[in-house]
Amino acid sequence: MTEQTNLLAWIILLPILGTLVNGIFGAIPWKKFPRIPGTISGAIATATVLGSFGLAISLYLQLTGKGAVVTSYEQLAFEWIKVGDFNIPMKFRMDGLSGILTLVVTGVGMLIHLYSIGYMSHDENPAR
Repeated sequence: MTEQTNLLAWIILLPILGTLVNGIFGAIPWKKFPRIPGTISGAIATATVLGSFGLAISLYLQLTGKGAVVTSYEQLAFEWIKVGDFNIPMKFRMDGLSGILTLVVTGVGMLIHLYSIGYMSHDENPAR
């Protein structure tokens, strides 16, 4: 398994990890500093989606750049169904088209996170 195929899973795992961190962080009572949770949770959420966007850009440029030898990256996550010789694997795959769609989804997702920081700044509990 190459370094590039490991990055495929991280495109999905980074926002999930950010959600878990924000869930734990948002559960802490912040009575002395009520504005801190919203600022930090917004920064964590935006940073993790920005990280996914950066990884997607990196993989897409490696797939489509000058002298690109590989036409797609594939990473086996797990065997979903396996009966005798018949198996259905769960794989992460990126080729040219799925790379563009990944860039659109992660890029727009990052912009939504940026917008939501300002939108939720006047809310009572912006960390939620």
